[in-house]
Amino acid sequence: MDYKAFEKMAENFEKAVKEEVGKQLIEAILKEVGNKVLAKTKKRTPVGDYGTYEYTIKKGKNKGKKVLRAKARYDGHLGGTLRKGWYITGVRKNGNTHFILIYNNVEYASFVEYGHRKRNNKGWVEGRFMLTISMKEVERSMQQIADKHTIQVLKQLFN
Repeated sequence: MDYKAFEKMAENFEKAVKEEVGKQLIEAILKEVGNKVLAKTKKRTPVGDYGTYEYTIKKGKNKGKKVLRAKARYDGHLGGTLRKGWYITGVRKNGNTHFILIYNNVEYASFVEYGHRKRNNKGWVEGRFMLTISMKEVERSMQQIADKHTIQVLKQLFN
């Protein structure tokens, strides 16, 4: 009986243990899931639209030319701050749990996500649930993502 194939497989498993392939697998899955959630969340995040106005250029080679400019809401803000405020961390570990964080540092992000009262308690503004909905959507495809990465690792081990 020829044991060369078994010896090769044993070497592959030993190499995988030394290179922490299991940890790399978990990290690859989490990174893909996190990036998908982040992309979907950014697409769902509303951007303020404050309209446009016509402006006549006063200096330079285009002097006198009329162009459209976006109106600023206040203090020069044009919108998109909330969308640009989404970030993702690398894979982190706490005990035996591996995780990533997706967060937004914009001060009003939680109000847009979950909803809030209007000024003077005159009603309620419904939340947009950009992150919540995105997480649920990607959660449904997590098994396929995990399977894809696991198959890649198994191919490396058995080839």
